[in-house]
Amino acid sequence: MRNLAEPIVTVDRETGDVYVLIREGTVTKIREFADGMVFAHYNKNGKLLGIEVLKEEPKASWLPVEDWPK
Repeated sequence: MRNLAEPIVTVDRETGDVYVLIREGTVTKIREFADGMVFAHYNKNGKLLGIEVLKEEPKASWLPVEDWPK
């Protein structure tokens, strides 16, 4: 895990979703906020890695972290 000098913000041009990368690492836990519109990604030690903000309603086809491609 490496802390970044400053957060990296990316915007998906197709969806308008925003991701703020705070530190590098492997996501092992995701907490949902704002009725599924905001997600906080954490590592195994509970350190916040990033925040995802959706522009539109989430899709039911999302995979749990353990099912993400390696």
